[in-house]
Amino acid sequence: MPLLYVIAQHMVDAWQLLFLSASLFLFTGSARQRCFAALPLAAATLTKLLPALVLVYLAFRSWRAAVLGVLGIGVLLGLGQVLYGPSMGFGYPFAVSSMGADTVARWSTHFENNSVRGLLFKIGAGFRLQGDTTSYVLDPRLIPVLNVVSYALSAGLIAYLLVAAWRGRRNDSVPRRSIEFSLAIVTMLLVSPHTAQDYLVTVLPVLAVWLFLWAKGLPARWGPGQTILGGLAALLMGVFVPMNVAARALPIGLMLNLSGNANNGLFLDQIGSGIGAYEFFGFPAVGLLLGWLLLVRLERQSAVGSHSPE
Repeated sequence: MPLLYVIAQHMVDAWQLLFLSASLFLFTGSARQRCFAALPLAAATLTKLLPALVLVYLAFRSWRAAVLGVLGIGVLLGLGQVLYGPSMGFGYPFAVSSMGADTVARWSTHFENNSVRGLLFKIGAGFRLQGDTTSYVLDPRLIPVLNVVSYALSAGLIAYLLVAAWRGRRNDSVPRRSIEFSLAIVTMLLVSPHTAQDYLVTVLPVLAVWLFLWAKGLPARWGPGQTILGGLAALLMGVFVPMNVAARALPIGLMLNLSGNANNGLFLDQIGSGIGAYEFFGFPAVGLLLGWLLLVRLERQSAVGSHSPE
């Protein structure tokens, strides 16, 4: 069970889970609590830059809270400057941004990548690897096209999130805020340059929101289709069964044979063709996309709902 393993091993991604969960808790609390919702995001952003997107979402939804988050980032950078020098202080954002282009190019063809970008590059390569390596069989002429398409899709996902945030200003109910924040997390994972299975631990608060909404019948009663969609997305993202069970339930062996990767040592570990192939063939990415579709449906339902502010 990969996500539970991440928590048990106290990886840095588990800290991201803590910070995002704390922010969600504050954002769905009282008006006073919502003012501090961006402070955990300040710590999350400086641990791994991706949560900056959630902070941008908050800027559209509640600019006062976002300002406090930006100030929090400034304070943390100031402490880093005093304690460790410029590399961990005010020079840290510039150092990270200087590596941006190289990092995006490198992670685009990483076999574990399950963001939109990662999935597109896998499809472009036909899910084929060179021999016994992790290098994609990818026509170099496709790379500029895949880059443009991935940036366009990411821009569209972010635009929808910000439109939803602006639209949500007319409905300040707890369900609405929970849905929007969950949409921000899933969007963050989809537009990331690199989303590995470990980082999907950050969807656990989203799954908790789905369970709450399903149990309460919010923002409208969940039908069988919507329930199945949520369950399938959760299972694909979280793999809440032993990995060897998931590997046997899915046609992974057939997919390895069809893609010419059956003899690649990358997929031969202690559980056979388990987690490596599961990530390589993009099952977590499919889960994220299904989760995004569910959240879009919930967002649209809450947009026309009549919940009173809480």
